Amino acid sequence: MVRVEADSLYEAVAKAVAEFRQDSLTPNPTSLTEFTVTIERPPTKHRIRLAQGARRAEGTQGGPAAPGGCELSRAARSDC
Repeated sequence: MVRVEADSLYEAVAKAVAEFRQDSLTPNPTSLTEFTVTIERPPTKHRIRLAQGARRAEGTQGGPAAPGGCELSRAARSDC
């Protein structure tokens, strides 16, 4: 297994082939070699203060059962 950064699937495979060819312990890929490519995107981190969540919960139309309302309401109050 190798990890590479690439802008496309084909670029990822080309970079992986180059990595395998540089490694003397790994057999060189052939035309029948199958590659499995896994895309790992950087995780997205969100930060929110309790006060912001409480304001959002209070402003949710339709009450706590509205989309997004119950999750925030649980954090701000316990009526769900």
